Amino acid sequence: MRTEKFISGIALLGLAVLLVLSKLSIVSFHFRIWTVIFTIFLGYTLIRGLIHRRLTESIFSIAFLCILYASQLGIQKLGTWTILATALLINIGLSMIFHSFFKQPFIWSSWFGKASLSNQTVNSDETVIINQRLASGIRYIKSENLQQVRINLVLASFKLYFDQTKMINQPATIVINGTLSELKLYLPESWDILIDNDNMLSEVKEENKPANKLITHHLTIKGNLTLSEIKIIYI
Repeated sequence: MRTEKFISGIALLGLAVLLVLSKLSIVSFHFRIWTVIFTIFLGYTLIRGLIHRRLTESIFSIAFLCILYASQLGIQKLGTWTILATALLINIGLSMIFHSFFKQPFIWSSWFGKASLSNQTVNSDETVIINQRLASGIRYIKSENLQQVRINLVLASFKLYFDQTKMINQPATIVINGTLSELKLYLPESWDILIDNDNMLSEVKEENKPANKLITHHLTIKGNLTLSEIKIIYI
């Protein structure tokens, strides 16, 4: 514990010195406040993972640091998903080879309240609940009166098709909680979409959005995204 605090303290002092030197133009290293915050956090989890022999914590800390400093490292072409997939494969491989050396792995999803998430889908005509972790999947939503879809994703890639979906009580709502995941929503081009979610290092994209359309249904997208991406594709 003392060693962990000592190394963490040195790292924080080093960042403080670099920040001051940068502001004084003594060194040409430019900081953004969120970059500093995430660097401190990831540096701390990396050090803690190494000290406590937590393989997953260490590897994904390095992976996120690579994503954060991709331009400085010259690895922009790899992309976020390639880096995360590589980290996952390295983690699984090393866990199998050195399973007796490393302690119980650190579960990143537990930091976001998803530790008990299992892969399952619950369907009714009005409500659909989808839980997906460490996997990919595809679903076709068939409903005559859809009201709500709840989607929980952790390290997952998922596709949802709504071309066979109708609504009576509008607007319907999609609540998305995603961590390190990619979600593609295939929606009819006649739907009007309101996006009202919280993003942290995430983005929402719309593809094939028609300029002029006859609106038949209203849909609201809510939720929280962390290092994730949503693509809304109009069909």
